[in-house]
Amino acid sequence: MQALSKIPPALGAVLIAGDGPLEKPLQTQAAALDGCGRVRFLGLVADVTSVFHAADIFLFPSLSESFGCALVQAMACSLPAIALRPDGGRVQTANEEILTHEVSGLLVDRTEPDEWAQAVDRLVEDAALRRRLGQAARRTAVARYDWSAVRGRFADLIESLVPVRPSASRAKLVGPAAGARATTKLGSAVR
Repeated sequence: MQALSKIPPALGAVLIAGDGPLEKPLQTQAAALDGCGRVRFLGLVADVTSVFHAADIFLFPSLSESFGCALVQAMACSLPAIALRPDGGRVQTANEEILTHEVSGLLVDRTEPDEWAQAVDRLVEDAALRRRLGQAARRTAVARYDWSAVRGRFADLIESLVPVRPSASRAKLVGPAAGARATTKLGSAVR
């Protein structure tokens, strides 16, 4: 939130989706820092795909995530992302495994507002970089995390851990029931 005061108002609206215990403190902080009224709190959003498609940049300032599902969803929607690089201490995320710095997004090393503002400004000023990172982000998300890409690797893992009966077919391990369709939140964002 503090980075907002360092980002030019020309950036436009800042959308924050989600709810929880930090919502009220963030609203208070935004009211104090954002004299332009450009921060909009959307609350809980059932399907964030439309929010991602309305955005130009995705910020993922989380300090602790076992897996950055929101980051992967944003990447699947071709959004260039800025996320914290894990440091093994205060920042414990999978961000570095999910996106590659300067290839499919940007990683910042610290939580200081200046570093976030510089990364945002860089993407705002360079449309070609935004486009290149967004396209690479989508390719990464689809190749690594879409269900159609993951299910075969998941079945291989299961088969390596649990012996498969000779009569069991691999299709039973990896596919939905005949005629059914398996979907995930990522799947809805990717399609």
